[in-house]
Amino acid sequence: MAWHYDALVGISTHEIAWIAGFLEGEGSFGAYKTAIIINAVQKQKEPLQRLQTRLGGSLKLYLNNRGRAHWYWRLYGAHAVGLAFTLYTFMSPRRRDQIRTMIAAWKQRPGKNNALTLHCPRGHDLTPDNVYLMG
Repeated sequence: MAWHYDALVGISTHEIAWIAGFLEGEGSFGAYKTAIIINAVQKQKEPLQRLQTRLGGSLKLYLNNRGRAHWYWRLYGAHAVGLAFTLYTFMSPRRRDQIRTMIAAWKQRPGKNNALTLHCPRGHDLTPDNVYLMG
């Protein structure tokens, strides 16, 4: 399921708090060589399906070396950064450090991985007055 830019529009504070609490305990926020990622791992699919239904991202089943099943939910790139900004005030100091590190790495990335940029390629500010969808 793809991310929807309006995924957090209309979501209640209660549900944002649930997402923050769940990711506080079961998730991680990271910057890796090729990706900016928020992920969560669970044996149970249901809580991760709830995240995917509301936020998008990918949900996959993996087997560890002992043959035990684990579900992985992941949200990548600028969408992960947007969610991290939204959840930041709900998170513990440890997770806030992870988020700050992730955002700092994201700001250093050029191109498509930084799709929610504030400036056009020529350096002009992107504001609601000068940005519109064509289609």
